[in-house]
Amino acid sequence: MKRIVWEKPDGSVMITEPIIRDGETEDEALSRAETNCLAKNPDLFTDSVSSHVDLSSLPNDRTFRAAWRKSGASIIEDHDTCRALRASEILEAKKAALADLRGREDLGEDVTAARASLLAIDTETETAGKTPDELRNFWPAALRRRALAKAG
Repeated sequence: MKRIVWEKPDGSVMITEPIIRDGETEDEALSRAETNCLAKNPDLFTDSVSSHVDLSSLPNDRTFRAAWRKSGASIIEDHDTCRALRASEILEAKKAALADLRGREDLGEDVTAARASLLAIDTETETAGKTPDELRNFWPAALRRRALAKAG
């Protein structure tokens, strides 16, 4: 089954999954879905360029969905955008962890070592040179317990 890929002016993509109605061909469903998208959301789709790609050409993992870009007949993950996304997530987690430490310090706990390990996290250095697959599985050790507690 094919998907409609809308390539936006900034290079990012939107994906539309057409629904094939009884008696309708895949091409007819794709055409109808494109028409509906343009009619219902002209501000969103008007400046976008559409094309059709096979479902198999989309990445299986959506961790870096905001980094998807069209490359020929495939959708790829833009390395620099993946790095920026992961660095932003790490920075937000670091800020939250430091805020938690301030609260624990206010209660009299010695958080010197924990603060030092958090302040040592440099998102630019730590994400440099990593592939999207490596970034997907990367999280600084000083933030791992926090991430696990949040997920659980």
